[in-house]
Amino acid sequence: MKNTRKLFLFALAVTLFAVVFCFSASALEETGSCGPNATWNFNSETGELVISGEGRMLGVLDAYYDEATDSILYARSPFEGADEIRTIVIEEGITRIGNYQFRYCDNLQSISLSKTLTEISTGAFENCKKLESIKLLENISIGSDVFKNCNNLKKVYVDDIDTWLEAKIFDNFFNDGGELYLNNELLAGVLVIPVGTTEIREGAFKGCKTITSVELPSSV
Repeated sequence: MKNTRKLFLFALAVTLFAVVFCFSASALEETGSCGPNATWNFNSETGELVISGEGRMLGVLDAYYDEATDSILYARSPFEGADEIRTIVIEEGITRIGNYQFRYCDNLQSISLSKTLTEISTGAFENCKKLESIKLLENISIGSDVFKNCNNLKKVYVDDIDTWLEAKIFDNFFNDGGELYLNNELLAGVLVIPVGTTEIREGAFKGCKTITSVELPSSV
């Protein structure tokens, strides 16, 4: 009897896990809601997904209030595993990309982020293996494993070096053949760390063969 009960509980746990994390087998709908005040529009011909509205996008297992049922529900991403998506545009007004939002989007190649975006949460673009480049804007908090297993991500663009120094997810970036572009130019030669910078994370430039020397301010 005890073994039967254990098997039942195990099967139930597996089923619940699959319900939360399984990928949608159906085609991505043309429009829908992905946050309290965030919506999406998808062009199936071009593969472009546009996120618009205000505030945060709900990530996997984010709690939210559902007015229709008068209850607290837990979100799942409508984009996770969506092979149809090739381009993502995050419009002005969106402030957060949720946990695991675009995980396993195998054909995703480019992402355009808005200046209002302040957070990219855990695993947001994990296993997007065709993603080749990303531009990181100022004042963005980046969670763990955001670009985990994005093996083709070889180019990162920043407008200021502090943005790179705060992006702790790229510790092996240069050793893996990555290139860093500052103001759209390949980072090379003498790197001048701006005055006011107080810390340089360990491994920030490890393996970077294009930098010949680094000039540090007294604030470091």
